[in-house]
Amino acid sequence: KLSSREPTVDGAGMGLFADESVSAGRRLIEYTGRVLTLKETRLLPDRSYLKMVSFNRHIDGSGARSSAARFINDNMDKSRMNSRFVTVAGKRVFVEALREIAADEELFVDYGRAHWILSSHSGFLGLERIQSPRSAIDSQMDGRNVPAQQGGMRTTVALDTYALVCMYESDVISTDSHQSLGQELRVSSVGGCRIEANCEIVPNPFIPSTTMVRAVRPIAAGDELVLPPPLATLQ
Repeated sequence: KLSSREPTVDGAGMGLFADESVSAGRRLIEYTGRVLTLKETRLLPDRSYLKMVSFNRHIDGSGARSSAARFINDNMDKSRMNSRFVTVAGKRVFVEALREIAADEELFVDYGRAHWILSSHSGFLGLERIQSPRSAIDSQMDGRNVPAQQGGMRTTVALDTYALVCMYESDVISTDSHQSLGQELRVSSVGGCRIEANCEIVPNPFIPSTTMVRAVRPIAAGDELVLPPPLATLQ
């Protein structure tokens, strides 16, 4: 038997607890909710409760009819993970005990990096918009020539070299209101921005046909994220 209560980790709304001792390997609860395609998930205002089953099958656990599995937390400490998600027949997802769990112990799972990328429009926790001048040439990305504008993005956490920062572009994002924050990054250019590029655009290892922004060197918390200019502007 499980119940939702005040969590033992800061910043979480609720937590999922075992009301009785549980043996290792036992399936505790199924993660249920609306089944959505990848494209449908990109139009959700809140993707915090999404569980990816496969590339084009996702469970939205935010609804009132969803199971209490949506309350299980990731405490970011792998040594304390006592449960895991198990996919069955490519359609259903269960929470399974990794070890013996004591009564009144909170359940924790590793959400996985794919969850954090899919669950927010930025694709990464720790980004914020800033106001900084951008020249017209800075705004030319991949052949797109858009008017000069104010803006940019910076990280609120330190990033290591090759850290995946956020989504950049996706063929499943079809409306302007759901564009990735990665496309708001400033671009280093010959005649405009003099800040050295500290990021690059790379294929998304989690979602085919999409791209991500990746750090090319260590980036300190508070630093602006800057992409290199497209090749066309250097010719």
